Amino acid sequence: MIIKPYIVYLSGGKNTNRDRLLSLCSVWSKISGTVRILASKATANGLQTEIKEGKTNLIIDRIPFSNRESSTYLGIFLEMIKRAFLGSIKRVPKNIDLIYSMTGIITEVMPGFLFKIRNPKLKWVVLMDNVVLPPSQRPGNYLVNLLAYLGFRFSILLSKRADIVLQVNSIVKRALLKLGIAEEKIIQTGCGIMLNEIRRVDEPAIKKYDALFLGRLHESKGILDLVKIWANVIKIKAQAKLALIGDGEKTTVLKLKNEIRKNNLEKNIFFLGYLVKEKKFKALKEGRIFIFPSGDESWGIAIMEALNCGLPVIVYNLSFYEEVYGNLLHKVELNDIEGFSRKVIDLLDNPALSRNIAIQGIKFSSDFGWEKVIEKEFKYIREIM
Repeated sequence: MIIKPYIVYLSGGKNTNRDRLLSLCSVWSKISGTVRILASKATANGLQTEIKEGKTNLIIDRIPFSNRESSTYLGIFLEMIKRAFLGSIKRVPKNIDLIYSMTGIITEVMPGFLFKIRNPKLKWVVLMDNVVLPPSQRPGNYLVNLLAYLGFRFSILLSKRADIVLQVNSIVKRALLKLGIAEEKIIQTGCGIMLNEIRRVDEPAIKKYDALFLGRLHESKGILDLVKIWANVIKIKAQAKLALIGDGEKTTVLKLKNEIRKNNLEKNIFFLGYLVKEKKFKALKEGRIFIFPSGDESWGIAIMEALNCGLPVIVYNLSFYEEVYGNLLHKVELNDIEGFSRKVIDLLDNPALSRNIAIQGIKFSSDFGWEKVIEKEFKYIREIM
């Protein structure tokens, strides 16, 4: 069966399911012949450098007035509202029979919902890979967290009309059920990593960094805890180096840099910026361990990438980690800065243990390629067509 999908990817940005989108386009173009994406101009410009359209048979429809990505909370909020509206008034191209909302963010969900309302024959799939907690349960700006939570609840309301709601673990599934998504619509699909790109990167001759963090620079990811942890580490290891891969909203990054400066860590913590594909994996392989004190995760793609790059991983003990990773991760109780710091020092002092863990991590994570995940999705989608 040939299925013609229309992928709604208007939230764009650098940290929003980008690898999944690239892999989705590659796999689906082989299955369906052509993949079509509804995207912002800013996203389309970036995708053109990452995907060769001729080889993947990719068509990108751009919405107007969207050639910039904002770096402030207010700008991001206004841009999301604008993109949700402009995306919703687009016409679905002829011969499309499947709408795929790439995230559970309103910029993807609202257009998908309205496409479905205007043409009920279309099948609609929503990827709801995260649950947004109430603002009282998330660190960071209260108003920003409140808007994110309200947007999430609105997305849930609209997603009740979807034919399939994809999710990534049993905790997300229970939350979706509690919020009123019908159980027969919920499919657990999981996530993956770009195994081929990781394998193309050679092991470095020298490890530049004692530890690495990869992710969005947001308070919910534990970035301020990183500063406290590293301040403890350098009391024992004065020259220890921590590298941060990723970027974030302007005021949050400024706050993080101020905390680094207050703790005199400018020579110990380094910003590598947003990296993709081989550049990202090259940086990961230049580290000795991976530290990830996030309190807001649903699967942990960065963790799986770190494991496949041969790094032992230290995390806060979130409830779903055991479901996905078993006992492969070094877990510390949430907000236990002292315990996290001791674990970092222990691993740095025990390279033999780290090597042993690395072998296990590479073997385990090698079963989580994106292609496998997307082919599994396709089987479920084909059943509803």
